[in-house]
Amino acid sequence: MSRKPRAKNHISSYGRDISFVVLLFVMIAAFANILSLSLQYSSGTEAQATKLAETYSEDFANSYIKRMNELRDKANSIAIAANAYTNDLVGRNKDFDEIKNELNIFFHNTINSTGYKEEGIQEIKYFASPNGVNDGETDTFVEYNSIDAKQTEEENHNVLKMRKDGVLATYGLIDYDAGTDSSIACYCPVPKTENGQKVLDAIVVFYAKTAFLNFTSSLDENKTVLADFQAVCNRKSTDYLQIIKPIRDKDNVIKEYDSFENYLKLKSNDGVDLGKLKGILYPENDNASEGTENVNKHGITTISVTLKNDLYVLAVGEANATDTGLCVVALYNVKDIYGTEYNLVISIVTTMAILGLIIIIFFLYYVVSRIKMRRRINQMNMVNATLDCPTLLKYEKDVKEILTRNKATQFAVIISHVHHFNYITETFGDAVTTDMLKHMKEAFSNALMVEETYGYIENGEFVLLLHYKDKDRLENRLVGLYAAIKRTSQKDLKGYDLKLCYGIYEAGKGSDEPVQRMVEKAMVVKNLPSRSDVNQICHFYNENVRSDYLHRAEIEGRMEAALASGEFRVFYQPKYNLEKDYIDGAELLVRWYDPAIKKYRRPNEFLPVFEENGFISKLDRHIYYTACETLADRISKGKRIFPISVNVSRVTAIQPDFIAYYIKVKNHFKIANGFITLEFTESFAYENYEYLSATARELRKAGFLCSIDDFGTGYSSYNVLKTLNMDELKMDKFFLDEGESAERDQIIIENVIDISKKLNLKATQEGVETVEQLKMLKKLGCTVIQGYFFAKPMSLSDYDKFIDDFFVSNKIVEALKK
Repeated sequence: MSRKPRAKNHISSYGRDISFVVLLFVMIAAFANILSLSLQYSSGTEAQATKLAETYSEDFANSYIKRMNELRDKANSIAIAANAYTNDLVGRNKDFDEIKNELNIFFHNTINSTGYKEEGIQEIKYFASPNGVNDGETDTFVEYNSIDAKQTEEENHNVLKMRKDGVLATYGLIDYDAGTDSSIACYCPVPKTENGQKVLDAIVVFYAKTAFLNFTSSLDENKTVLADFQAVCNRKSTDYLQIIKPIRDKDNVIKEYDSFENYLKLKSNDGVDLGKLKGILYPENDNASEGTENVNKHGITTISVTLKNDLYVLAVGEANATDTGLCVVALYNVKDIYGTEYNLVISIVTTMAILGLIIIIFFLYYVVSRIKMRRRINQMNMVNATLDCPTLLKYEKDVKEILTRNKATQFAVIISHVHHFNYITETFGDAVTTDMLKHMKEAFSNALMVEETYGYIENGEFVLLLHYKDKDRLENRLVGLYAAIKRTSQKDLKGYDLKLCYGIYEAGKGSDEPVQRMVEKAMVVKNLPSRSDVNQICHFYNENVRSDYLHRAEIEGRMEAALASGEFRVFYQPKYNLEKDYIDGAELLVRWYDPAIKKYRRPNEFLPVFEENGFISKLDRHIYYTACETLADRISKGKRIFPISVNVSRVTAIQPDFIAYYIKVKNHFKIANGFITLEFTESFAYENYEYLSATARELRKAGFLCSIDDFGTGYSSYNVLKTLNMDELKMDKFFLDEGESAERDQIIIENVIDISKKLNLKATQEGVETVEQLKMLKKLGCTVIQGYFFAKPMSLSDYDKFIDDFFVSNKIVEALKK
């Protein structure tokens, strides 16, 4: 019996479970860190509140800035138009008084035009000089004109200040009568001409306050309500901030045109020190340098201030550096900003702590459960519950330990394979099959010696590790096991003759080859054809098998890449019609050019492998598609074309979309009916009469011709001819091989040709290599010949030359004349 393996440390099998435990402790540490950070939350309240105040103010400030930009852009467009108009007047030799009159009319019309009127333009004033020289310092050298407008001292002072700066800028508000007709002035300089002179130097556009303030109607109320106070303000002086429109006043203590300083005093009850606030409230104040300011990329300046022992954040938004007078102001209570969020943070921390505890409990439970489950699964993987015997996994584990302990001993890895196991299961049922496997298990288990083991794989296959001294002893031992199993299974299988074969791999002394690879090598030879002699049921893995195995593995490993890189090439073998003395088309054959060896592989090296693994279907489709593509190309170029024949393997023919694909490609390239013949092997026809009959019917209906290929290779039956309605019968080269007598050979060929013709089948003989064979087939009435005598398989370019040469000299006609 097999020796029980020694106990071993199983920590490695639980590696993943240990990783879960490590992850658990990492998560605990993370939770502890989050909790610690949350407890330190209050220390950064001021800085965080400032950031939040900036965020809340952005919508308000951006709307304000956008509106200011719109006013400047509109005024600038008027300046550009007026400049162009003035230059045109100068070009028409208008004098200065005429130009002023025209400008007055131009600005009057502009103010009253629909588009500009909607913008709230009240009036437009301008600076002009009759001699085209303007220094911008005073009004000594300029004319200051207006249309129906009055000029106040405040207006004159602020406009001339903007003129002195000489850049596009706005100023507001300019009050006329106690704030009733307030305006926003926008100064727009006019670019100089090429010679440095200009008549029109600048314009000043005055917008109504109400038109400017309409931007506040589109503000997001959900963001506005977060502030204690929000307003649009006007700097009347360097120490007086006038509230021209309050947007939000939580305490309802302020009115329009009141000062922001009064609001702060009312807010604090006992006044407030404006010292550190002057830097953002009055940036032009010479003493406004106290305090620390934070200016973000949106033009919002924030600073913290304490009112009634509460911490507030004051945010002031400016349009840009050239705009003076106007700004937006907002005040936020840090407690209001963080009150809800702080409570939320505390709730989150508490929840996370509880959640962390739950996760810890869950992970501990999960890890413990997983360890237990792993043990159960491991036990299940090691023992086949149905047969109560070791599994392949347990076998590989035991074999590794046995080989380690016995480096000086030679062993054999053996696969026991039941022929037609699926037939036994289907015929006798699962219960009988299980009893049979149990008898096999008992036979193997009882036959084991010390340091030997076995296991069950699946589908009736057992794997053994036996001592190996010489080949004969091992074979005799295995034959004896087979006899014992066969004897005990006769009753279960009701007389069915159970067949076993063994695949054997010899493990050398001290071999360190992986057990799995040894099993794979034994698997390679287990399916070799069984022999009638029971003493020859053992198949050993040897160098020939190894070579075949490696060769097959190399082919299968390269086939996909070879197809993708174009290593499979189409060759053409022309056929000749003896009745018409004309080319009958060509059969397309595949050749594999291997760039590694710089030559073509033999078809029998790879085609049988492709037939077994199913890759032949991809290759068939590739050849067929290439054939249709080439045929269509030759037609488009006006070349001579002949019908083509394409082989169809049995694997390809049974694909569910076989007919649909071949029809689709034919129609895609617009190949005429009757130009493509699909060749099916006689062996496939013999095994699939009904299927091939229905398939051929559909293909012929779609315009294909169908052929029986390799007729006479051992499967020949009149039933093939009787059942299948085909277009061609291709006789194998076998018919041309010498038999018992030349007379008998000729009678057979003659009768096959005669039957073909009477069944309206084109009789085609393959493998014609001599002139004697040619003359005999001509005499017997064969329709078409194919073989080296007429033409070998050739590339497309050689096929083109062959066709051209054929019309110069007919090789077949000349041979028949001799």
